[in-house]
Amino acid sequence: MRLHRPISRIRGLRAMRGLSLIELMIAMTIGLVILMAVSGAYVSGLSSQRSQTDISRLQESGRFAFELLAKAVRHGGYRNTYAIYPTGATGGVASEFCSTATLGSQLLAVNDPVTLNPTSSTLATGTVSILNSSDAFRVRYFGDDNAAGTAADGSVMDCLGNPVRRGGDTSAPVEDTFYIATDSTTDPTNPQPALFCRNSTTGGNGTALIPGVESMQILYGEDIDADGRIDRYVPYSLVSNPDNVFILMVSMVVVTPNAVSPTRLARTFSHFGTDYAAGGVAPAGDTGSVYAAAADGRIRLQVSSKFAFRNFRQC
Repeated sequence: MRLHRPISRIRGLRAMRGLSLIELMIAMTIGLVILMAVSGAYVSGLSSQRSQTDISRLQESGRFAFELLAKAVRHGGYRNTYAIYPTGATGGVASEFCSTATLGSQLLAVNDPVTLNPTSSTLATGTVSILNSSDAFRVRYFGDDNAAGTAADGSVMDCLGNPVRRGGDTSAPVEDTFYIATDSTTDPTNPQPALFCRNSTTGGNGTALIPGVESMQILYGEDIDADGRIDRYVPYSLVSNPDNVFILMVSMVVVTPNAVSPTRLARTFSHFGTDYAAGGVAPAGDTGSVYAAAADGRIRLQVSSKFAFRNFRQC
């Protein structure tokens, strides 16, 4: 006699049988395709976010660098002579900033240095390695005191944010020296080029203030015939008299901290255009005016502006 299993039991056994090898392979393939798509979207989004962050930082570096330099140049040569010799005071006439006077000139610069000594009175070659033959310059000025004459009133600040006092004929003016070097302190694992400022009150070799500034070149607007108009723009090595300079034409190249560019092509920057560097070749005596950037995948931006000395006086 032949026995038959109940239909419900047969169906239960079939349901417990699981996936076949082919079904398992199809399921794994579909899962891998989905995982690859999700991973690709995540990596692409992460790369896009990193790129946008670096580009935003690039633009901020250029803007903040120019704000810092504009403020410094506006301070150059400032002194409140009325505060030094108010009505009824006795004594001589307060000296102005002038290369032939006691205080000396409001401006000192050096063209395309390899090294720099920011503590030196001449910016002579010394302790700091300068990047990419970048120019360096120094501005000198005084501040203002409170009504009691006991402390700075905070209306004039140096490049590091310290208030500057008014000073006098026998006191040394404040000096801010700007240059481009490698900042190995902020992030030792990924050193970046930066705009440094060395303040004479604080001392030391300077502080990295604006990250990402890789190259800086300056032409100095000089009024050589004292008619109140710029006659020429030249590198500092060709300036006939720093007392005649009242405009700085500044060009900088700023760079992202990471390789976020889709290409790795080399790029050359002519800071002052092809009229100044004919055929992309820097003129004699100003090699840094043409900068060949590395093909390292980083995005670079060239920015330029002019800054005038508000306290300009020809001696």
